[in-house]
Amino acid sequence: MKDTPGFGDTTSRSIKDCEPSVAGAYRTLRDVELRDGPGTKFKVVTTLPAGIKINVVRAEGDWLRVESKKGGKPGYVEVRTVERWKDK
Repeated sequence: MKDTPGFGDTTSRSIKDCEPSVAGAYRTLRDVELRDGPGTKFKVVTTLPAGIKINVVRAEGDWLRVESKKGGKPGYVEVRTVERWKDK
């Protein structure tokens, strides 16, 4: 029996390929620590205030990589401290 791509063929796609992209605009739910790396063991770079829009470029476990569109230092925030940005 021949594998049809996407149906039993585990070599053609990974689970990550099926997940929606996490990249995009998010809003901080409270004051959030921006860290050097994806974890609490990494140094806090700065604290982002509640309610601001941030630019997420990728996920690493329970952490999101944030990069500034205005030249600020990149870093990581915990996924539970933000939500998708919703235009009003």
